[in-house]
Parts: sequence; C-alpha cells; structure tokens
Amino acid sequence: MSSASTRERLRAAAGAGTLPTSDARTLEAAFDLLTDLKLDHQVAQVQAEEPPDDYLDPASLDQLTRSYLREAFRAVAKVQRRIASDVDLGVR
Repeated sequence: MSSASTRERLRAAAGAGTLPTSDARTLEAAFDLLTDLKLDHQVAQVQAEEPPDDYLDPASLDQLTRSYLREAFRAVAKVQRRIASDVDLGVR
C-alpha cells in the first residue's frame, strides 16, 4: 500500500479484509479525535506565541472532552487486543 493517509490505509485494510470494518471505523474515529485535539492545542500555542508541541495535558480538557478521549483510548486498546488475539490464534 502506498497511501500516506491514515484514513485511506484503514479503509483499505477493511476493504482487503485485513481489518474488520467496525474496527477500521473505530480506529478512524479515534484518530480523528486525537488529530483534532492536537491541532486545537497547537493552534492555541501559536496564538499564544509559544512553540507548538505534541503534549496535551488531559487535565486541561473539559470533562466531556476527557471522557471522549478516555473512550477513544479504550476503543483503540480493544481493537489492539482483538488483533493480538487473532495473531496468537493464527486468524487472518
């Protein structure tokens, strides 16, 4: 696969049957949330004339956003466990 887009790679993996479509959608949604949070954080840093970085303190987020972030991490971990289990079992 030669695509540079994470979203396209996830969709291609689902299309090829390498990754269940539901898992690809879960990972895409988590990726979108993390990307949006990172971008918002970096824009705020630039506006404050600070150098942008990739560190976002979850404590700086409102409660609802923190809950979305927590759920995204849980969803990614669940997909990772399922993939690891499939690898251990020799499932493709």
